[in-house]
Amino acid sequence: MTSVFSVYFCDDKNEKVMKTFLHSLILTAITCLALASCDSPT
Repeated sequence: MTSVFSVYFCDDKNEKVMKTFLHSLILTAITCLALASCDSPT
């Protein structure tokens, strides 16, 4: 995870790509968790 965060905060030409990728990844994870909790409320 450290390497991911270091790349994420590193100011290089891939910064925009990494931020977009991680942002969509986080949104996907939140969506999956929301759907899972809705499908199986415990």
